[in-house]
Amino acid sequence: MVRINTLGAQLFLPLAAFGSAVLIPLYKTSGYLAETTTNADVIMTYSMSNVASKDPVLWVPWVMFIGFTLYALWAVFMHLKSYAAFRMLQEHRVEVSQALGLYPMALFADLSKDEDYRKVVGDTYGFLLWIKAAASFFSPWHMHSQDLAFIRLCRASYERILEVRQKTEACEDTIVHDDDVQEPVHPWWQSPEDTPACVNSVYKPRGVLLGKSNWAYRKSCGGVLPRRNNAPCSTSAHNYVVEYRNAGDVEETKGHDVHAEVSKVISLMYCENQYIQHEYNDTGFGDRLNMLEGDLKMLFPESFMKLVPVYYYRSTDEAIQAWDETVAKIHSQQSALDGLLKKHNMQGEKDVEVAHSGGMFSRCMQTRTTLKIQKLNDSLTSLIDTKKNLEAKIVELRREALERPADTAAFAIFSNQADARQARHGEIGITPNINMVASVAPGADEVNFQALWSTAAQQRNVLMLMIPVYVLLILFPIGAITGALSNFTVAVCGGTPETNDLYWSSYCDSAAVVPTTLLTSILPVALSAFWDTFFMPLMLYMATQRLRIHSSFTKLDQALTIQLYVFSVVNTFLMGVVGGAALSQIGQAFSQGSFSSLLGESLPGASNFFLNYVAVHCLFTNLFRFVWPHDGTVLFQVLRLFRLAPQPYTDRESWIIRSPPSFRGARHYASFLLIFIIGLSYSVISPLVLPLCWGFFLTSWIAWRYNCIHFYEPCYNSMGAMWKSFASCYIATLYIATFFVACLFISKSFFWEGGLLAILNAFIIYMARSYMHRKVTSFLEATPLQLSYAAPTIQSPDEIQLMYTPPCLRPGAVGWFPEQGKIWEKYGLPKFLGPDPSKKLNKQDTKKDM
Repeated sequence: MVRINTLGAQLFLPLAAFGSAVLIPLYKTSGYLAETTTNADVIMTYSMSNVASKDPVLWVPWVMFIGFTLYALWAVFMHLKSYAAFRMLQEHRVEVSQALGLYPMALFADLSKDEDYRKVVGDTYGFLLWIKAAASFFSPWHMHSQDLAFIRLCRASYERILEVRQKTEACEDTIVHDDDVQEPVHPWWQSPEDTPACVNSVYKPRGVLLGKSNWAYRKSCGGVLPRRNNAPCSTSAHNYVVEYRNAGDVEETKGHDVHAEVSKVISLMYCENQYIQHEYNDTGFGDRLNMLEGDLKMLFPESFMKLVPVYYYRSTDEAIQAWDETVAKIHSQQSALDGLLKKHNMQGEKDVEVAHSGGMFSRCMQTRTTLKIQKLNDSLTSLIDTKKNLEAKIVELRREALERPADTAAFAIFSNQADARQARHGEIGITPNINMVASVAPGADEVNFQALWSTAAQQRNVLMLMIPVYVLLILFPIGAITGALSNFTVAVCGGTPETNDLYWSSYCDSAAVVPTTLLTSILPVALSAFWDTFFMPLMLYMATQRLRIHSSFTKLDQALTIQLYVFSVVNTFLMGVVGGAALSQIGQAFSQGSFSSLLGESLPGASNFFLNYVAVHCLFTNLFRFVWPHDGTVLFQVLRLFRLAPQPYTDRESWIIRSPPSFRGARHYASFLLIFIIGLSYSVISPLVLPLCWGFFLTSWIAWRYNCIHFYEPCYNSMGAMWKSFASCYIATLYIATFFVACLFISKSFFWEGGLLAILNAFIIYMARSYMHRKVTSFLEATPLQLSYAAPTIQSPDEIQLMYTPPCLRPGAVGWFPEQGKIWEKYGLPKFLGPDPSKKLNKQDTKKDM
């Protein structure tokens, strides 16, 4: 998040400098609009609209745009190399901490004492530190050089720490069992002092933990290092797990005749009068997984440990949610009852004093308080009974869910990483009788369990139904509406009544500045911000989650990022351009009948909306994020300040209030990419936008750096996968900007020059993208196999099995909390979308019994 803003600031600083020094004076002195228009907008005189068609001056922005593209590619290449280096550093640091039996934060504390490390990082004061930080912030090359120097010294310091430290201090290998957590649902809001040691992040910072814990803890499991005398360590659990998903329905037995005979012939050739074939049964909940487990045991007899199926747990989760709401009511009414009892006791002492004087009012108040206490006692008794009934229901639903797993997906656990990698890339499950495909398992902290409930056929059917929804959301002309509103004054007041058929005399001659500003500046930006911030992320999330395709939150967030990026390109940018350009010159076009000649003049003028958009986000939205980083958290804090919302009286209420929200990665990445699209597309067309884009990323960097450190907390870790998606969208943005600028040159009668620009720039971008992939990103797609053989091994699959079991089905529902299972926490998202498959199965069982 912070690095993306750093890239934006580094990119637009030199672009803004060259645009302000060269392009703005060049366009201003051209004077084409003064000769052709009597009432031209002032902003349009600083854009390419003020340059006549076929003017040789257009060669200057032509050459500068190629230079801007080359610099943009070089800047993102520097960031990609730094990203790759830090990815390797993170993996190396985790390996070292595993070898020591420590955790990254403890190792980092030792590393901070190293003298060479402190020389690179520097002290927390000094003028030279400010100069070094400013150089790294404004220069991609200096930033990458500092990153590499930091990484080299970190690695040297790690090696010295390994030589000095001899003893290993590993945490005790504790697994959660039914006897450790007695309650059907253990209170997830407990403090560390009251939490059992087996699920306490203080005593065991890994595996299955109570409540909301750090993503790094939820991703890690215990292992041993064979090359260090089986020293205990901590390692990432997903490296030992393979995800198998349904690739289609299992065909009937008649369709397997050819496959069965061919497998017999091949097995006889390989195994000397023996052939390997399972007995294929009818499809059922256990047959497919039993066959898959048998194949894995046969192929990996020493390393395969266990197959963890996927369960239908929605009913259990909803029952726990009802239990949690009931407990919240019990705590609230218990607090009210305690207050009334205290008040009743104090009132009773006063009654003793006034009893002989006939204090009727006091006795009436005491009677009223007694009635309230009796009413609360009755309500508490009813709620406690409801809680007990829900606990019994949860136990029963949990038992039913665990007894009948789904056959749509499963997780295979291996004892070493090498065999797990072979199982991922092999075609073990692609047989007519199993029909399951293998892939890399997501981290235990980001499994999207409900996406594993659907089959491939169900996903295709839902996708066909969702296509019209996506088309409607993407193509709804909100961008054209906001672009037209921002150019409303230009459309109805441009020119004269004789040259503009839409000229509105009463509107143009009035001195009402405030309504005009609200209509053309505030309203379009506010409408676009509401649509982009609240409506589109929620609608796209619901549509994408309903597909049940993405098995991890990282993949779901990547899909949402691409969808919001497409929406920003098609709707906010292109429709904003078309809407603003069409409305700004439509009146004069009808009068003069020259649509093509006015197109080149109106498209640069469409930047009015984007100038307002970027300026508002630069000067208001980013700075306002310091005061109001999250709507719900800050709003309720303000309401509690003025006694308009209840104060927290219990540990549960305090936990909910103080729990930090997560940031919506897809939404914010798409908003950053929109600024990249606006700035790069209008870089040589309307250079006034460049300083505003640089100011946006400067204020955004300050705001997001502060909030990422002090306010937001990620609910999962993508291990840098979101950066790769951002880089792909960034390259697509350069293509879009290239063709947009080429179209503007063509509209200025720079025909062959515009075509040459499109071909040349597209070729440069393509070659640069290929070079980046060949030199950087291709090495991050897979870990070398040698490291897999040197990695730790797993001795017991029990801990990983619990990690890949939904929290509501674990003993005591350890790991469950109200926002668990959501990609963005504390944003009011629905946890489940679509039908519950278990209800359909229950209906089928009922019919069979009948």
